[in-house]
Amino acid sequence: MASNFPGFGQEQYNKELLCKDCKHSRADWLARLIKASRQFSCTLPESWIPPDYDPVIGLAKEGYFQSATTMRSPWNKTCGAAAIKWLPRKKKHLFLMLQKVHTN
Repeated sequence: MASNFPGFGQEQYNKELLCKDCKHSRADWLARLIKASRQFSCTLPESWIPPDYDPVIGLAKEGYFQSATTMRSPWNKTCGAAAIKWLPRKKKHLFLMLQKVHTN
């Protein structure tokens, strides 16, 4: 499906490097069990949203990590569709990282 937005949909996702297998992803056991992709957080320092003070109600919102879906979006230059910052969570995915380094 083609998109009319510039820069969107033109970059292909690396389908072998999944966020669930990345060292930087974080999710509870239930999210992993039901494969709820929106519940996976990316713990890269670049994805941290700092606490923000709301002057209207006088409370501070907690800081949080952005979702892995946001970090892997094509317009995000931190990790992006090519999974630039992907690192293996387990040793069995080490070969995928070596393939990634070799192809880049």
